[in-house]
Amino acid sequence: MSEVRDLIELMTTTSLLTAPGLVTDPARAAIVDAVLAGGHHVVYGAPGSGRSTTAVELLAALADEPGGLEEVLLLAPTRQAATRLRDAVARRLPRTMGRVVVRTPASFAFSVLRQRAALLGESPPMLLTGADQDAALAELLLGHASGEGQDPGWPDEVPAEALGLAAFRHELRDVLMRAAEAGWDGQDLVEIGERLERPAWAACGRIMQEYDDVTRLGETTPDRGTRYDVAGIVDEATLVLGAWERELPRHPRPRWRVVIHDDYQDATMATARLLEMLAGHGAQVVVLGDPDIAVQTFRGALPALLGEATQIPQPRRAGRDVLEIRTAGALGATAHLLPMVWRGDKRLRSVVVAATEGLPALGESSRRRSRAAQAEVGSSIEVAVTTSPGEEGRLVAHHLRRHRLAGGVAWRDMAVLARSSGQLAALRRGLRAAGVPVATSRDVPLAAEPAVRPLLTVLEVLVEPADEGAVAEGDAGFAGSDAGAGRKRRHAVPGTVGRDGGGAAALPARWAHAVAPASAAARPSRG
Repeated sequence: MSEVRDLIELMTTTSLLTAPGLVTDPARAAIVDAVLAGGHHVVYGAPGSGRSTTAVELLAALADEPGGLEEVLLLAPTRQAATRLRDAVARRLPRTMGRVVVRTPASFAFSVLRQRAALLGESPPMLLTGADQDAALAELLLGHASGEGQDPGWPDEVPAEALGLAAFRHELRDVLMRAAEAGWDGQDLVEIGERLERPAWAACGRIMQEYDDVTRLGETTPDRGTRYDVAGIVDEATLVLGAWERELPRHPRPRWRVVIHDDYQDATMATARLLEMLAGHGAQVVVLGDPDIAVQTFRGALPALLGEATQIPQPRRAGRDVLEIRTAGALGATAHLLPMVWRGDKRLRSVVVAATEGLPALGESSRRRSRAAQAEVGSSIEVAVTTSPGEEGRLVAHHLRRHRLAGGVAWRDMAVLARSSGQLAALRRGLRAAGVPVATSRDVPLAAEPAVRPLLTVLEVLVEPADEGAVAEGDAGFAGSDAGAGRKRRHAVPGTVGRDGGGAAALPARWAHAVAPASAAARPSRG
């Protein structure tokens, strides 16, 4: 699966455009010179204009400055983006770096908190994963359903049946994370929900208060450090850096000479507050992005932060009776533009222009008029409107098979992109029915992987037997077996495994698939 993901990323992302030590784009060279001269900067660029390449070239130029990269930090909004930048930096710099230069904001924040804990002699902090948060919320909601704890007061439009669903917990966790990124605590969310007559928001605020209490309770044991979730860890690091001299007067506060943030259109308000604090302590901040291509807004990204960075910082004062989301990120930065698009040709560029011209013009809008460097590279664009998902899958399969048979294009050199993961199942079925080999690349929790679910089910049943009727029978394809092999394995399971003591017949097939290899090792061979 990792090979498939790497292949798709290779097919859909831009490689390093310039040879090591050579900056061929005059606009890029001018931006690098401007940054080396000092001040904060915002770099706008359309897709394919070389924003990430500019960030890497800037890092290479800073490596030749006095002090090198010891106080230089390159941030990316996601782990995947950080990995691509890290690989590009490794190719660009002919040297070994003594520390991690490319990070996500959450990774950087965690390193700051870990350093602080070490200096104070405290246990290392812990980062709560999405699975940890989901488990904690599941326990809270289950406790409320059984009458334990304070009733959060869900309104009638939130049925009791929905409270036990994983999809509901996912949406609830999203609300809590967005509130934390806005700087609100549980009480703030309750107050604003009551003021705006949104009882569901108020209920989420009460859940948030209880969740925070449970999280802090888990920190009381001596061997466990402070626990942070991804939404709050960046703000926590900002507070720690701001209070460093007061809490650790005998240890110098970590300082950064230059901080670069690529794909800043996908940054959150918490990241903007972090950059603002670093700039206030002497760091030079450079951000690069394009508001038109933001893809992380569902996780709290604010594309308008690019334009905010060019604003002059102003003192903020919230009214006593008004709860506000504290904006941040005003740096008084100088705006630059990468005017040339190096990826694709004029035909592809015209499609991008048509797709973005109706979007709100956030920040520097002249990026939409960027020209393609190449007039024609043989690209072709077709638009088709189908009447059903099935017809859409057949049409996609037809094009893929045509390129395979008539054009000689290998299957591994083709990619199909879907707007959302909900489209993948139907599209995958349609392609396979047409004889097109399919391998999907989708990040899913480990517990949701098809090969892991049966193992978890076995463990759950061994610890606390469940109703056999609640579990789907069979699991064709598990460990390369079919239904017939599943029946043989089920009969091979010792009778003591059955929940009712009646032998293997009491064990559903999907459980037998998973436990049979372990039990078969102790059984003599019939041969």
